[in-house]
Amino acid sequence: MQVKETGCAMGRAVMMALGALFAVSTAFGATVYLKPLASGETRDVIDGTSWDTAYATVADAIANVGDGGAVYVAQGVYFVPARIALPKGVSIYGGFPGVSNSETIADRDPRLYQSILSGDLDSDNVWMHYVPNESF
Repeated sequence: MQVKETGCAMGRAVMMALGALFAVSTAFGATVYLKPLASGETRDVIDGTSWDTAYATVADAIANVGDGGAVYVAQGVYFVPARIALPKGVSIYGGFPGVSNSETIADRDPRLYQSILSGDLDSDNVWMHYVPNESF
């Protein structure tokens, strides 16, 4: 967009407001990516903007998704150590291969690419759920 400088304070204010609105709209409803680290794997950048820079923990992905966003989850097992509250309007979609940054929601296959959120932290297949006087 090309803006002609008119010296009008109102015109500059409108352009600044539109710029701020654009910045907010790109963050609202964003998609973040979640993919487990392979044994010995490290990532130089972890910002959740692609499979290559995906968050490795559920907590990190949810903390950075924002209201109305989506978390795309690559195949793998994710251990969730505590109850996690989803921000307003957030969706979580598992079943992605997590290998190509061009993957879309149409590439999901939850039967083939299983994404498992597990609370079995000791890997002993013993589950306990106790919530005293709380409602969800």
